[in-house]
Amino acid sequence: MKFITTISSLISIVFAIVPPKEGRFPVGVLEKMRSQGIGDTYGDPGWVKKIAYMRDQEGRNIQSEFNLPVLLGKYSGATTYFNASNIDELLFGNNSSGSMRDYFNEISYGNFQLDGTVGGWYQSSLSQSQAVENVRQYVAEIASLADSDFDFGQFDNDGPDNIPNSGDDDGYVDGIAVVYPGCLSGAQNLWAHQSSLGGDQYVTNDQTPNGQYIIVNSYMVCPELPGSNTCITTDLSPMGLYAHEFGHILGLPDLYDRDDSDGDSEGVGEWCLMASGNWLGWYGDTPAHMSAWCKIEMGWIEPTVSNLQETNVPIAQLATSPTVIKVWEDDYRSNRYFLIENRQQDGFDSNLNGNGLMVYHINENRTAGFNSFGPNNDNENDKLVDIEAADGNYDLDDNNNRGDGGDPFPGTSGNVNFNDNTNPSSNRNDGSYTGISINNISDSDSLMYADITPMPNSGYAISYDEYGIGFTALSIGTDEQWVGVRFTALGEGYVTEIDFGIVNEQFWNTDELNWEVKIYDSFDGVSPGNLIDAVSGSSFVGGWHTVQVDSMEVLPGQDFFIAIRYPNNGYVMAFDNIGELSGRSFYSTNGGSYSNGLSDYGDCNIRAKVSTETYVKVADDSVPMEFALHSNFPNPFNPGTMISFSINKASKVKLEIYDVRGIIIESLINRNLTDGSHQYYWDASQNSSGVYFVRLMVDGFNKTQKIMLIK
Repeated sequence: MKFITTISSLISIVFAIVPPKEGRFPVGVLEKMRSQGIGDTYGDPGWVKKIAYMRDQEGRNIQSEFNLPVLLGKYSGATTYFNASNIDELLFGNNSSGSMRDYFNEISYGNFQLDGTVGGWYQSSLSQSQAVENVRQYVAEIASLADSDFDFGQFDNDGPDNIPNSGDDDGYVDGIAVVYPGCLSGAQNLWAHQSSLGGDQYVTNDQTPNGQYIIVNSYMVCPELPGSNTCITTDLSPMGLYAHEFGHILGLPDLYDRDDSDGDSEGVGEWCLMASGNWLGWYGDTPAHMSAWCKIEMGWIEPTVSNLQETNVPIAQLATSPTVIKVWEDDYRSNRYFLIENRQQDGFDSNLNGNGLMVYHINENRTAGFNSFGPNNDNENDKLVDIEAADGNYDLDDNNNRGDGGDPFPGTSGNVNFNDNTNPSSNRNDGSYTGISINNISDSDSLMYADITPMPNSGYAISYDEYGIGFTALSIGTDEQWVGVRFTALGEGYVTEIDFGIVNEQFWNTDELNWEVKIYDSFDGVSPGNLIDAVSGSSFVGGWHTVQVDSMEVLPGQDFFIAIRYPNNGYVMAFDNIGELSGRSFYSTNGGSYSNGLSDYGDCNIRAKVSTETYVKVADDSVPMEFALHSNFPNPFNPGTMISFSINKASKVKLEIYDVRGIIIESLINRNLTDGSHQYYWDASQNSSGVYFVRLMVDGFNKTQKIMLIK
């Protein structure tokens, strides 16, 4: 059986770019970037993998060193105001408000050492307007002009020995920074971002130990001057912009709302460098620390997991101490949890909007994997990293501000408790109780205390795809495709839930992707054993999807098999081709006989969740005899809501939205669907507040449900 693979940048879903200093993106900025496919990946692959390796080391005591080449690229006809020595002092020297080297040393607690070399100005043949239209060409040209001044081999240090260009590195410069003339001037100039050169990557004249030539691919660009539209020519652009984009070089995603230029929400705002914290101080001369989740991703903090009820738990300030408490919210301890950090106005955090304990709600299924693509913080109702604001307000979600004194506990609201019955609450995003509490929070100080009650450990997850969904789509060249994973149970329990990844929808050959999940009690390497349950459905977007299954008992060491069937589609198989191969992934053209050939490419994105506490069964009547329209979530909502429904046979389905006058507002679905459960996300951002009605029509029958949009 022939494998067909394609590797493609997912240009429509991520933008590794700095947010505006205030307000919305200027008109045309995102569109210009989208048209060129720039800002479409997070991180240099070699360094992302190196960070993951160091993060997994016991004790995490490996100090990493990054050497950054900074190239000043002058447009044809442009005027510049500062030289290489000025920018070297800003980034790596004795800058009066702190250099970028000082910043990363502080936020990493000395575990990350940044240095660099600055060269230029290098004279581009492109004018400013030409560079805006041809960003990759501009960056590649500047790299070529600098080649004779730089030994680019000294900037490839992503191997485990921490020695550049020693033979264990990947042959690519870990990242270059290009400084361009002017400031952030909307679509009239470049906008600060991080991306890769792709087809424009530059092959240097510097050799690797094996005789190949070092390649420049990952890059970031930042402006010479501060200001928006009107540039301030008397000062350099402070280093906060550089720090944000360098965070992307290291693989971190944007944690603000990137999905459009309408400024829907602020994500985690100025509480994190990777949202809008890069702007704190004067144009970002004292950027905020990274938030706890980012520091954990970097390997600079190993969180303390709360497993038992404790009183007076000490929590030292994040600015000077790598202290973070992790409280699992997920029964299987797989992807959802709370993080607690103590933020005080100290060091580079000196310009924070408040002080106290910050509580973050994390859902790692909102980011897809190795390159951090996926929705991340785009949907304010379901974020990767969400702030539980102590005052119960939704200022960040509603774009009212980028953080205030009411966000931390106790904060300006004086709130000292966080549990199932408070506002905000420790409930899951679906509204269900967790039993988690963070109570009796002390007054704000450099050392704070709280009583913490975690939820019981009632399960575990099994996964072999350590880097998540990759950027490579795969097909076996047939219309009907099956992919499966052989799992080995770690302990006694019941398989109750399955996560599976689907590649981004740009790879599909249809607007709606049908799928079927099957779970078997054994697998002999070729054929699955007894079928325990099958769940079918469809999706409109890629990323992680979760289904519940009839519980299947497993014993320690028992093998079982989970398969996904994709009928009539092309490049949809999602897998991790970065991590270590487990040899557990299989493919089939008929679902009866499987081949292990997929394991040569990577590990399929299927994960099993095992309950160790309770037998869980999906009720036989969960899909009614005819059909069912389920409660939407959230409700009330702003700006969108997920509408779920089930049908017991393949049918012609209409799903429509009406206003209170009975006038149809929008037709969401009008086509044939397969039997099973279905979901549709209605984006009501262009509609006014009020009551609406969802109407589901199947084979002449209909159901109606009231929903409420509140803005």
